[in-house]
Amino acid sequence: MNEDLDCRVCEYYELVYDEYPSSDEPIIVHSFHKCSAFNKIYFSISELKEAYNSCPKKSIKVGYGIPNEILNEIKLINLSFRQLLGERVDLVRVSPDQATLMSSPCYSFVDFAHKIGVLASLVEMNIEALRKLVTNYEKDWKGLKLLEALFKEKGKYNDEIERALNILRDIVTLRNKIPPYHPPSEKEALDVSKRLGVQLTATSQPEWQKNADILLQKFLLALRTLRSALSDLAMES
Repeated sequence: MNEDLDCRVCEYYELVYDEYPSSDEPIIVHSFHKCSAFNKIYFSISELKEAYNSCPKKSIKVGYGIPNEILNEIKLINLSFRQLLGERVDLVRVSPDQATLMSSPCYSFVDFAHKIGVLASLVEMNIEALRKLVTNYEKDWKGLKLLEALFKEKGKYNDEIERALNILRDIVTLRNKIPPYHPPSEKEALDVSKRLGVQLTATSQPEWQKNADILLQKFLLALRTLRSALSDLAMES
């Protein structure tokens, strides 16, 4: 038994957010841990560890590490965005299929390309909702450009946010330079992959999995930066 694990690695685990007084006008956001197998809730990591070690139904889910952290960051981003906008609207939408592809093992270039495609689609964001928060924008601006404009208008744009946005832009660019999404552009794809720290010339399953882990980790860190900035804006609004 691995005593370092807890219920967060289990497929029955859910991190729940309650918004008060209502989901339309949240003032307080309260979170807790829920086990759907036994319909129990927990409030601390020590409780999760104890419950996991004695649980007869525990089942480790695929991609419980970084992919799960990404999904949690997206939940927090959406909560901050709702407070900023004053509407129950998500900035980033994740479908069950996207979550599954992001969390699945990476055995080959095809698997890696699918992960790139999923991450790139996530940063397309809710353009119509973002436009409601940005005073001046051009019609062809997409999610990342609108988000940059929002931070600049609010006086929050800095080097850290710029680096985070550039990582996400590189992921989108890489998606656009490789098959099956677009006609391949080998030189440009290699240049972008080098900036991201991944190897498109990988030849073994461990190498492709390492590529996926690197990409997911960079995506997670970029999301954390943006989530922190959006949270600050929500607190000030």
